[in-house]
Amino acid sequence: MSIWQCRRKGECCRRFVKSGPKVSKSEASKIINKISRSQETLTHLDELGTTRQTVIDYIQLNFTLPIKGRTCLFLSENNCIIQSVKPKICCMYPLGIRKKRETTEVSIDLDCPRCEGIAKELTEGRIPEAIPIPPNTSIIVTKCSATEESTREWR
Repeated sequence: MSIWQCRRKGECCRRFVKSGPKVSKSEASKIINKISRSQETLTHLDELGTTRQTVIDYIQLNFTLPIKGRTCLFLSENNCIIQSVKPKICCMYPLGIRKKRETTEVSIDLDCPRCEGIAKELTEGRIPEAIPIPPNTSIIVTKCSATEESTREWR
């Protein structure tokens, strides 16, 4: 199993505090198109006591995925019901990437079972090709979990 392959535990989708993952305009459009056509999504939203239109309006207004409690609305039995169009931020999890002027900050959530091996590669200076980091950029890696945090920087 690849270290980048989701193991479908659903934990990452249950950890939101104030809002769900941010989405771009193009991602929002794809997600709205998917949920507008999907009977599975309609059934799932009905079970949660919300409507498709309420969710569409929320995404268009906030450019984030909606949550209920701390869980993404699109999580159903540990599966993402918008898997084929899920946002880049969800696909890259457990990594968070923030580009600044001269640095790229990469954070990794050690509480994700998927991060085994990824943290070691990053902290040893080996950047997997899947991480979109421009050449000659300073990289700051922060590993975090409920019990551990460490940072390493290199160029």
